[in-house]
Amino acid sequence: MSRKVQLRLLIDFLMILCSLFVMGYQHTEVFLHEWLGVCFFVLFLLHNILNISWYKVIWKTKWTKTKILSVTINILLLIAFLTAVLSGILMSNYAFPFLNIHFAALTRKLHLTSTAWCFVFMSLHLGMHWESIFQMFKRKISKGKFADFLVTFFQTLGYMLVLYGVYVFFERKLWNELFLLVEFVFLNYQEFLFVYIIKQIAMMSLFTWIGLMLKKLVK
Repeated sequence: MSRKVQLRLLIDFLMILCSLFVMGYQHTEVFLHEWLGVCFFVLFLLHNILNISWYKVIWKTKWTKTKILSVTINILLLIAFLTAVLSGILMSNYAFPFLNIHFAALTRKLHLTSTAWCFVFMSLHLGMHWESIFQMFKRKISKGKFADFLVTFFQTLGYMLVLYGVYVFFERKLWNELFLLVEFVFLNYQEFLFVYIIKQIAMMSLFTWIGLMLKKLVK
């Protein structure tokens, strides 16, 4: 595995990790939440710079159904991400206080729905590439003593997370945030951080699996 590929995987891992915490507003102070958002923005830029070759060949390769689906998800992710960044900057009290721009009612709604959609499209995007990631994982452990056991274990764990993700989706009623059916989200400040992270990973697994199934469907 080349150093560039390793760097890309590291950036992607840090993006996922950062997204888990930046959405856990109830587990961070406002100051930390804003700077986690800035870190996520920097990682997003690095991710796109390291994958610049995708932009160079996008118009040169055949427009298959899979490519159309992938490009659509990427464009929607970019729109959701930029909306989340812009609304976050407008509401900033710590990271960008010098701007002194506040449109609380509008930006709060935009930030609420855009961050939810950003989470969904990022997970779908991950699902579009999941086969390659899993194949890379299988090659990495192929010479190990317990290779078959580990593959079966992680596949089983993945399906369990997807099923739990369905439960979390309905428990959290994420559709309220996605379609702006509420103006405020009542956060559970009593929930342990570990429990919150597991739930977020489970819900991300659900949308990653949906992305993978959509890719297989259009094929």
